[in-house]
Amino acid sequence: MKKINLILLVFIVLFLVSCEKKEIKVGIMIYDESDTFMQEFKNAIIKNLSDYEYEVFYASNSQSIQNKQMVNLIDQNYDLLVINAVDRLAASSLAELANDKKIPIIFINREPLEEDIARYENIYYVGADADLLGIRQAEAADLVFKDPKNLNKIFDRNADNVIQTVILKGEQSHQDAEKRTRMSIEHLRALGYEVELLTTSVANWRRDLAYIQTKEIMEMFPEVELILSNNDDMALGAIDYLVETNRFEKGETYDQDILIIGVDATSVGKQAIKDGLLFASVLNDSSAQGHAVATLINYLMKHKPLDDLPFELVKERYVFVDGQVILKEHLE
Repeated sequence: MKKINLILLVFIVLFLVSCEKKEIKVGIMIYDESDTFMQEFKNAIIKNLSDYEYEVFYASNSQSIQNKQMVNLIDQNYDLLVINAVDRLAASSLAELANDKKIPIIFINREPLEEDIARYENIYYVGADADLLGIRQAEAADLVFKDPKNLNKIFDRNADNVIQTVILKGEQSHQDAEKRTRMSIEHLRALGYEVELLTTSVANWRRDLAYIQTKEIMEMFPEVELILSNNDDMALGAIDYLVETNRFEKGETYDQDILIIGVDATSVGKQAIKDGLLFASVLNDSSAQGHAVATLINYLMKHKPLDDLPFELVKERYVFVDGQVILKEHLE
């Protein structure tokens, strides 16, 4: 009988400990449900978040909706919030609301202004090093063009030794979009290439908008030789149009005459690389970033010293994850 009672006591203790863990509530706020990369990022967080209750909230790309969600989550006594802000400039007001209730925030993907993070305690950011993502795109292009003084003639169709380039930009004022755009062009030029930037077209990260804009771009700038896209979804939108107009077709190798390079290396992006439609993508490692977010949550909720984190916490607030160029050879 004593043995049975002891076993029951152990089960009761384990049950109570489990319940105690589950009492911590984490709110995950995502700017829009249609973003492929953010879905993968969110899934990576959840995969590593088994110790806590969580709920995901989508803002349908509306800052007004996200503001209301924020107020509701604070009223519901959430213990920690993971926020992919609709507008990075709204991060300050979101942080202020949480700070009043001493609720930690981990911003993801859309980096707030540095002064907004510095202004409040318990505010963190996890994301990619956006400058490096742009640099990696330039490095991928360099693999093809090879020599600034003698460009690959397959892509330098007009033989002027200048890379006629188009940027598909995520959105205006988005920290990562601005940095990826600037650094991809700057680094190509630093490598010695002469680059003619034909246009920068804002497609708001969306495949459907990039399709429409690529149609307009090809009508205005048929000489385009390189398309650098801030993400894979927009690169795929460009490819959709080029396939539809019989300019691109699937193949075992990349046999197209316009070089297209994306960012994120999403599952659909990697499939396009396998199909010979997308030359390369730069890994914006949603898995590593999601794991970092979950690890940081665990340290914050269990009051562990952040100095013991298994990764660097830059300026005591930032976690940056590097990316790498993904080619077809990496997927075989």
